[in-house]
Amino acid sequence: NRTLKPYTTEETLDLSSRIDRVLSAPRGSLLLAGRAGVGRREAVCAVSAIHGAKLVTLKMGKNFGIKQFKAELKNVMQLAGVEEEQIFFILEDNNFADTQFLDLINSLLSSGEIPGLYSPEEMEPLLTPLKQNASNEGYNGDAISFFARNVRKNLHTILIMDCSSPEFVINCESNPAFYKECTILWNYDLSQETYMTLPKTILSQAKEEATKDD
Repeated sequence: NRTLKPYTTEETLDLSSRIDRVLSAPRGSLLLAGRAGVGRREAVCAVSAIHGAKLVTLKMGKNFGIKQFKAELKNVMQLAGVEEEQIFFILEDNNFADTQFLDLINSLLSSGEIPGLYSPEEMEPLLTPLKQNASNEGYNGDAISFFARNVRKNLHTILIMDCSSPEFVINCESNPAFYKECTILWNYDLSQETYMTLPKTILSQAKEEATKDD
């Protein structure tokens, strides 16, 4: 199987620069509203590579439910809150199979916490290293609030949503943190010039690859 090399357009370059400006800042999260095929995911991947951030996406199967989603949330929260890694967490429309998923993300964006996500037994080993880190930084709050602060600072949530979907407005209005805590970037479509030149670029690339194989 032959895989075409990635290609760039003026739109993806512009989008990448705007995404970089948001995600390079503490607490920077994004709502990328647009239509499929305008390069939003690819731009996020490029920015994550530039910054050496860990890119996390959901691998959903037929048995993926709320239990598995909560496990994914615990993973990214621990990486951001305890390990203090820069995490780019991508969520797309097809990841919102259950409205509970949206509720959990809304809570996460709002406060860096999700009430009831961790049991006391799960939380205790996380807090031990945090207490020392908080003390070293001169943090005046408790370890749990220090954890939430780190999550909000280091976990960058990227919502890639189709603004032409009937559920788009409903999902956003039902989860106000999507508007309040995210920078909204609209990328509705590619330019007419790109539609004219992109097929030529792809065909030229395919021809070049075929010539090499011969």
